[in-house]
Amino acid sequence: MTNDATTDFIVTARDVKAAGFCLVPGAKDFLEARGLSLKDFVRDGLPASIMLEFRDPRADRAVTKAQERLNRG
Repeated sequence: MTNDATTDFIVTARDVKAAGFCLVPGAKDFLEARGLSLKDFVRDGLPASIMLEFRDPRADRAVTKAQERLNRG
Protein backbone atom coordinates (compact mmCIF):
# COMPACT_ATOMS: atom_id res chain seq x y z
CA MET A 1 0.00 0.00 0.00
CA THR A 2 1.37 3.40 -0.87
CA ASN A 3 1.01 6.64 0.97
CA ASP A 4 -1.41 8.79 -1.02
CA ALA A 5 -4.02 11.49 -0.45
CA THR A 6 -6.68 8.97 0.53
CA THR A 7 -4.61 7.30 3.25
CA ASP A 8 -2.29 10.05 4.45
CA PHE A 9 -4.02 10.86 7.72
CA ILE A 10 -3.49 9.82 11.32
CA VAL A 11 -5.51 7.09 13.02
CA THR A 12 -5.80 7.83 16.74
CA ALA A 13 -6.64 5.90 19.88
CA ARG A 14 -10.06 7.58 19.72
CA ASP A 15 -10.63 6.01 16.30
CA VAL A 16 -9.68 2.58 17.62
CA LYS A 17 -12.19 2.98 20.46
CA ALA A 18 -14.86 4.22 18.02
CA ALA A 19 -14.26 1.05 16.00
CA GLY A 20 -15.29 -0.92 19.09
CA PHE A 21 -11.90 -2.06 20.32
CA CYS A 22 -10.35 -1.64 23.74
CA LEU A 23 -6.87 -0.20 24.08
CA VAL A 24 -5.82 -2.74 26.71
CA PRO A 25 -5.42 -5.56 26.03
CA GLY A 26 -6.81 -5.35 22.46
CA ALA A 27 -4.86 -2.57 20.73
CA LYS A 28 -1.83 -3.10 22.98
CA ASP A 29 -1.51 -6.76 21.97
CA PHE A 30 -2.24 -5.96 18.32
CA LEU A 31 0.46 -3.27 18.16
CA GLU A 32 3.08 -5.14 20.17
CA ALA A 33 2.68 -8.17 17.87
CA ARG A 34 3.79 -5.82 15.08
CA GLY A 35 6.70 -4.32 16.99
CA LEU A 36 4.86 -1.11 17.91
CA SER A 37 4.18 0.54 21.25
CA LEU A 38 0.74 1.39 22.61
CA LYS A 39 2.28 4.37 24.42
CA ASP A 40 3.64 5.74 21.14
CA PHE A 41 0.36 5.04 19.37
CA VAL A 42 -1.68 6.87 22.02
CA ARG A 43 0.71 9.83 21.85
CA ASP A 44 1.20 10.03 18.07
CA GLY A 45 -1.32 7.78 16.32
CA LEU A 46 -0.34 5.97 13.13
CA PRO A 47 -0.70 6.96 9.49
CA ALA A 48 -3.66 5.23 7.88
CA SER A 49 -1.37 3.90 5.16
CA ILE A 50 0.57 1.91 7.77
CA MET A 51 -2.63 0.66 9.40
CA LEU A 52 -3.85 -0.57 6.01
CA GLU A 53 -0.58 -2.38 5.39
CA PHE A 54 -1.45 -4.68 8.31
CA ARG A 55 -4.22 -6.13 6.12
CA ASP A 56 -6.31 -6.77 9.21
CA PRO A 57 -10.04 -6.11 9.51
CA ARG A 58 -9.60 -4.49 12.92
CA ALA A 59 -7.08 -2.00 11.57
CA ASP A 60 -9.27 -1.39 8.51
CA ARG A 61 -12.23 -0.57 10.76
CA ALA A 62 -10.15 1.93 12.75
CA VAL A 63 -9.06 3.57 9.48
CA THR A 64 -12.72 3.82 8.44
CA LYS A 65 -13.60 5.47 11.74
CA ALA A 66 -10.73 7.94 11.33
CA GLN A 67 -11.94 8.81 7.83
CA GLU A 68 -15.49 9.31 9.14
CA ARG A 69 -14.10 11.61 11.87
CA LEU A 70 -12.21 13.66 9.30
CA ASN A 71 -15.23 13.86 6.99
CA ARG A 72 -17.31 15.28 9.85
CA GLY A 73 -14.76 18.05 10.27
